[in-house]
Amino acid sequence: GKGPDFMGGVPGPENPTNALADDLVLTIFPRRRGEQKNNAAKAPMRLTLRQLKELYHFPLDDAARRLGISITALKNLCRNIGLARWPYRKVQSFKKRCLAVGKDGGG
Repeated sequence: GKGPDFMGGVPGPENPTNALADDLVLTIFPRRRGEQKNNAAKAPMRLTLRQLKELYHFPLDDAARRLGISITALKNLCRNIGLARWPYRKVQSFKKRCLAVGKDGGG
């Protein structure tokens, strides 16, 4: 097969993020919470696709917290780059399969 789509498989409809360079700069526009509506909007945040990929092994809420943004802002960013779902569960499943293959003697 082409391998897991979150770690560098073949670009295509199921794997749009691999068509993007890891050094691509992504812009996040943080959501204002209820108590912040009267204040000026938060400044947009920039990070690279590589920095986002480094968070794939965290659940969505943990990744958003580490970035200092809302879950909704992170979901919107993912949709904008063509990532339909946060890949945490796929990463965990892949790790589990790799460990199982290692324990079985590689077969």
